[in-house]
Amino acid sequence: LYGMPINSYFSVDNKAIPALHNAVGPITVEPNETLDNGLTHYEKGVKYTLYGSNVFAYLQMRNQNTANASYLRMQRQLDYIKKYCEKAVEKTKDNILFPIELYKKVQKNAVTNIDAGKIAYMAGIFMDNRETASMEFVSVEGKQIKGEDNFAEFYPDEEKLFEAVLSIYYTELK
Repeated sequence: LYGMPINSYFSVDNKAIPALHNAVGPITVEPNETLDNGLTHYEKGVKYTLYGSNVFAYLQMRNQNTANASYLRMQRQLDYIKKYCEKAVEKTKDNILFPIELYKKVQKNAVTNIDAGKIAYMAGIFMDNRETASMEFVSVEGKQIKGEDNFAEFYPDEEKLFEAVLSIYYTELK
């Protein structure tokens, strides 16, 4: 990211996904492709309500028969994350301690340099702007190719990546 310092990080292991999901409640999704792993089946365009028991399969499954399987899975994951964040924002608006509750649920399955105090501080800033509070996601254009190991590899468009870093981290002076 062109030398941008990373002051805070929070990485959560997949084991925490059901607990995080159950904390906000069921989420309704509409798959962007038909998926079937022999145990679970999702039909493209059909709405499904996910619970803690089936959310992980939905997020991890991909159709190995398509060249853009990784891309489609990432789009499905992003759709889920957006819906998850909307519910988490609403719960935080109702209960300022909700982010701390989430933190406690994933603490054993996370690697972070953020403590509960910093989470409470960030939630306070968030609540100061509760009328306009939302989450924003940025995607960078690029190309995806099949690597030598048969896994998808993504190569960002360097100009678009640079523009994204500028738009996120810098304010243009006028």
